[in-house]
Amino acid sequence: MADHEFPREGIGMKEFFTEYVRGNVEKAIRETPMPGMDGTEFTVQFKITGETGYKYCLKITDGRKLDIIEGGIPRPMMEFEMSEADWLDGISEAGELGGALINQKLDDARIAVNRKNYDFLKVVRGKIEVEIIRPGQPSAKSITRFNQAEAPAAAMVMSLDDLRAIFKGEINSQVAFMAGKIKIKGDVGLLIKIAGLVPGSMKGKRT
Repeated sequence: MADHEFPREGIGMKEFFTEYVRGNVEKAIRETPMPGMDGTEFTVQFKITGETGYKYCLKITDGRKLDIIEGGIPRPMMEFEMSEADWLDGISEAGELGGALINQKLDDARIAVNRKNYDFLKVVRGKIEVEIIRPGQPSAKSITRFNQAEAPAAAMVMSLDDLRAIFKGEINSQVAFMAGKIKIKGDVGLLIKIAGLVPGSMKGKRT
């Protein structure tokens, strides 16, 4: 799992994407160049829902050049949707996830800048929903869409404690599934297809 500095407390959504995310993704691209990406345009969009609502699209051209588009684009290759409250908790070092969402989502953008993954993401269609059960409060939920498709669809449900253990590398996600800690509904085939794109931070260590 890559380690990133946490954003400062109270950072605004625009600053978060245009300054913090830009700096970290550009650094990752610079430090891990990916050959064979000439002529490509990878797009990953973040849709933050709430009273205001935000969309920011990260467009990586030729595996080297990053543009951040405020307001988003109609058909990103990947779109990650989450409520603003859950998003802010996931990026804060003091949040319940200890900032683990930062590492996962910045890694998502980095690993996709790879010709094999890019070619796969151009054609894959579907939606994956994740629900995190939190004691004493509503579940945290997220949706990831591939090429804006609503089907096929799959869903995963797990506890906050189990998700923390996966992020920390204390348990492998496949082991957690076999132990019944991750519940899966819907199109399992979609999850199997996407599994190869999941960064090490989500897979965790094998035990």
